Amino acid sequence: MTQSSPTAADVSPSSRHIEGVGPVRMDPAGLYMSVTPEAALASPVTATERHFVLAHHGVARCSAQTWTLGLVDRAGNKTRLSLQEIKTLPAREVSAVIECAGNPEDPDKPLRVVSNAVWRGPSLRSLLERMVERKARYVWSVGVDWGAYAGETTNEYVKDMPMTKAMDEEVIVAYEMNGAPLTPEHGFPLRLVVPGYYGTNSVKWLATISLHDQRPASLFTTRLYNDWRSGEAVPVWEVAVNSRLLAPAAGASLPLGEIDILGRAWGHAEVQTVELSVDGGTSWFAAELEPRAGYAWQTFRARWTPRAASRYEIAVRARDIEGCVQPDGLHINQIQRVSVVVE
Repeated sequence: MTQSSPTAADVSPSSRHIEGVGPVRMDPAGLYMSVTPEAALASPVTATERHFVLAHHGVARCSAQTWTLGLVDRAGNKTRLSLQEIKTLPAREVSAVIECAGNPEDPDKPLRVVSNAVWRGPSLRSLLERMVERKARYVWSVGVDWGAYAGETTNEYVKDMPMTKAMDEEVIVAYEMNGAPLTPEHGFPLRLVVPGYYGTNSVKWLATISLHDQRPASLFTTRLYNDWRSGEAVPVWEVAVNSRLLAPAAGASLPLGEIDILGRAWGHAEVQTVELSVDGGTSWFAAELEPRAGYAWQTFRARWTPRAASRYEIAVRARDIEGCVQPDGLHINQIQRVSVVVE
């Protein structure tokens, strides 16, 4: 995923009527991807039209007038809230970085597809507290998009999270992004935003929230988006500590002298330190790191003066407040290395 313009699978658009939601049209249908251009990452807040999109089934086109959000408690009691009712609830504004969990069929490949935006809507907790029977282990969230992916056809997109995470006030049901209504590509009219979790968990076109004691048997919670390193399925929930170098760019030719280094760091936990190496990891020096605001990414900066004209490889690694550090081996958050030429 290196392209910045949207790409979509060649699948004919399809439509259906969904109870409680109304008409929905998948257009474009099939896998849809749009990656944030490198230049757009320089802004602290990623513009909506530049924020990355990964939609497994395509983009759902929905009607705000007929849309309702279903709330189903542990006992099966169901209520529905209209979009207007949701907008009358106390809203929170959350600044959050969202990282794509990568290709679920090649989960160790480090893509660093990431953007940062400001989201607005009521907390998920405030909706869960409306339920009668709230004692449960997991919260399921269902999006209305449907289609084929990874050789399987599904009628909806289903994800889950632990109840403990769902009760975090920063987890919201968003209807605005960067001060404006959500666009269809970003989940209009409602989407879940789960700060600190990979983007696959921030379900777009959110139609139902329900409580359960077990995880759903969904394509996106069983075969895909699990880490099997321990021999069992560990859900891809919390974002691993990560970083991305923005400047200098890979392959850049730089004049001998002082060089400014700039990048972003992020993760489920706040990043505590960012270090850089220019000698293959033999030695490291600290970058200046901004503190985290909410769940936004953190900017790091440094100045480096090469000793001589040569080819250099700049490596960057972040460590969070829990002591987790980016690994050097193949993994989604492995240490990034960028080659530059100093002339």
